[in-house]
Order: sequence, then structure tokens, then C-alpha cells
Amino acid sequence: MMNFLNSMAHKRIELEEYLTGDFATEILSVFIGISRSDLRPRVSVAKSIPFFYVDTNRALHLSLALQLSIESRYTPVLLTDYHFTETSTYTISAPKEKMMGPQNLDKNYTLTDYAPQVFKAIRKHFGIKEESLMASVGIESLLMRMVFTGEFASFQQIGSYGKSGSIFYYSFDGEFMLKTVMEKEALCLMARLKEYYEHITKAEYKPTSPGTFIVPYIGLLRISTGPSNNLYICIMKNLFSKQNSIDEIYDLKGSKEGRTTPLEDRKPGIPLKDLDFDKDRASIYIPKANHQNFHANIGVDASFLCNTMQTMDYSFLLGIHRVRNDTLGLKGDKNEDLNITPDGGWVSSDRKEIYYVGIIDYLVEFGKLKKAEVLVKGFTASKEDISVSDPKSYHLRFIETFKKIISTK
Repeated sequence: MMNFLNSMAHKRIELEEYLTGDFATEILSVFIGISRSDLRPRVSVAKSIPFFYVDTNRALHLSLALQLSIESRYTPVLLTDYHFTETSTYTISAPKEKMMGPQNLDKNYTLTDYAPQVFKAIRKHFGIKEESLMASVGIESLLMRMVFTGEFASFQQIGSYGKSGSIFYYSFDGEFMLKTVMEKEALCLMARLKEYYEHITKAEYKPTSPGTFIVPYIGLLRISTGPSNNLYICIMKNLFSKQNSIDEIYDLKGSKEGRTTPLEDRKPGIPLKDLDFDKDRASIYIPKANHQNFHANIGVDASFLCNTMQTMDYSFLLGIHRVRNDTLGLKGDKNEDLNITPDGGWVSSDRKEIYYVGIIDYLVEFGKLKKAEVLVKGFTASKEDISVSDPKSYHLRFIETFKKIISTK
């Protein structure tokens, strides 16, 4: 029985259908004390929802927040200016009677869901079904696995890297990634959300022709336990393939100063950096038929980040799969060779590697602290080698770097 349930959890369609059934509603009611309908607020007002279980376990907070965000906006709407500034707020309160878990449920939590209709529209554009997202990250899915397998198989923290100290989580099935961001990054996104939405959705989306290398944010939430205790969470689709394993990961900015990953930090899922890439390989090669379009897309995205978002310090994330006998996606329906795999991987010129790429961490503005960082680092390194610079200089260096890195033959 246990093996059957474990295998069922990995079948997307069966799990999605299962979570929409009456039995899931009953389990939710028993464990949390509320009905499914209470998780579907239709108006943007504060609502009080009883919380449960482990006060210190962030996973449950995230799961409930995501469930509320997804279920509250099932009906699509025609976007107006209002939707780009809309917020929904939910108050999660400790129950009067402890139902389960430790006796420290004495705090209230506030969840703020930013521009829910806009992010729903972004998810729809990129082919992400609401049911699939909820099955991956919602609290009902978490409860189902906990009840039937006895395991608290929730988000998988993959640690933090970079100067921001952001923490990354994968959903239990690896389909989605959650990232903590600083308040000023969240405000940067919200301040330019309309322009951001228009840019990433302007071209028809296909995995083999995404129209943008910018890895889209598909949700933005805030969890608050007090006036100055806020946790901002961005939701993203996992850039990397699930069907083909990733053998190498690089986080590339086009700078040199400090751009290496220490040996003691090198573990699965932690990217290497520019100096490591230069030492390992220096370039990657894609077919001539794709080369021009590849660079054109990078140029358009980098110009948008420079001129509209007015940000810098973003990265080009590169995941490399080394082709082997069980590699999927190299052939089309007529057994023809594909240069871009169905899941969005770029096949190398010699067909020995597949590259999964995207632009990430693009919400950093060139403020006073960044200007001071340039000044201090300028005493020990050249301006060209320092990662931080003004948006225009960063944009130009980024473009020139990838003209060299992404080559053809």
C-alpha cells in the first residue's frame, strides 16, 4: 500500500484529480478545522483563518500562503491598472484549542498576496496550470502526503548562495522554486510590474521558443509576524529539466572579482561562477542556425533590465546536461535532429551537451549601498572586474561577455 501511494504522488494527473475530490476536502476539515470553501476568498479583504501544527515550521506557512493565492483567483479577468497594484491580505490566527503539535501557537500571521490576477495571467502565458501548481506547493497536497505516507515531504531547501543571502526551496516534486527576496527587491518588481508583465508576455510562449530568457516570477507573497518582521517570497518555475539531469551549473555575470565558488561550498545544486567557468571550459557552442536568435534575445532582455527595470547585478544561469544513452528530447516526431529540446534545452553544436539557460536575480537597483560598494572595491580591483556597476555599464558588459561565451562552430 505504501509503495502504491508513493508512486501515485509522482503521477501529476492522478494527484491533481485526487486533490480536487471530496476526500481531500474532508481531510482538510479534520486536520485544520475549516472547509475547502474557506480557502477561496473572492474579495480583497482581510480574513481570519485558523492556523495549526508547528509554529516554527516555515513550510506550512508557505504552503498555506500558496494555497490561498492560487485558489482565490480561479476566475481569469481582463487586466486593468488596478490589478497591478492589487493586494489580498489574510490573517492566520492560532486556534483557541490546540488540535495538534507543540503548545507554542500563540502568534498571528499575516499573508499578503501581491497582484494575484497579474501573476495568474503570467502563469497562464507560460503554460502553468493552477491545478499543477497547487498539487506541487499547496497545503492540501502536503497534508495528503503526510496522512498517507507519514512523511512531512514538503519544500526542499537547497541553501543560500550569493551576497543577498536569499534562501531557495524546491517544491517536493522539483517543478517549482521559491526564493526569499529583500523588501527593496519586492518593491522594485511591484513598481514596474506592468512593464515587466508586458515584456515577458509580448511573444507567444513555446518551450522551444520562449520569447525571453528572463526567468519569470509567477507569484509574490509576504508573510508577516510583526511590523518589522516580514518575509518576502517569489515563486518561479524550475528552469532546469526534470527529464534530463543537470551535471554542471554556472551563475555568470561577466565579472571577475570574487567570482569563484569556494571548494568547501561546492555541493549539488550550488552553482559555480565566472572564474570557474573560464577555467573549466571558457565557451559553449550552439548551432549557427540558433546563434543569432540566441544573442538577439539576450540583447533585448538585457536592454529591458537596463532601461525599464533600471537594475543590475543579474546573472545568466547555465545548467549543462551531458548527453548519454538515456537522454531525452534530441529527436523529433520524424526522428529528425532537434537543436532545441521540447523542454527548452539548447543542444550543443557537437550534440554532446544540452544547455538550460535563463536570466535570474534581476531586481537589484543601483542604490547608495551599491555605489559605495563600487567605490570600496575600486581600490583593489579594476572597474571592469567588479560585479557591481551602474545599469548601463552592467548591461554593456553583460552583452559583450556573452558574445564571447556563447559561440558557434
